[in-house]
Amino acid sequence: MADYEIENKTTAEAFEKIDDLFEAIRALVKMPELKFLPEITEDRWGKKRIDFESDDLTESDYLISLAWKRFRISTFNSNSCIDRKTEKPRYWLTVHYTYEHHDGGRNGAEIGYAEFQDGKWSFWSDIERYRDR
Repeated sequence: MADYEIENKTTAEAFEKIDDLFEAIRALVKMPELKFLPEITEDRWGKKRIDFESDDLTESDYLISLAWKRFRISTFNSNSCIDRKTEKPRYWLTVHYTYEHHDGGRNGAEIGYAEFQDGKWSFWSDIERYRDR
């Protein structure tokens, strides 16, 4: 089996267990009812990717709605690969918040990093990842 076939299989397995990742994100942002819409997309080379976006948080938080027109938690970067150290397939993605200003400008920032390997998701908030810097 070619690497890209193994990687696409890993992406499919990660997608099947995506709710485990969503639970970790919900715990981080302390929003147990937050809903996500996940999907598998394909890049121009045929490689599968996981994308997701949360509900618009401006609809549930007045303070957020004062600052931004739209505010969501989503993926920004993602990829599947063969881990060089373990030679096992893994999937990784960054978790971001993205927002749109009332005047139309857009931006966002990373809040965490997730990996799927050996059948399970691991998630680290950026606070955890960069605590000692």
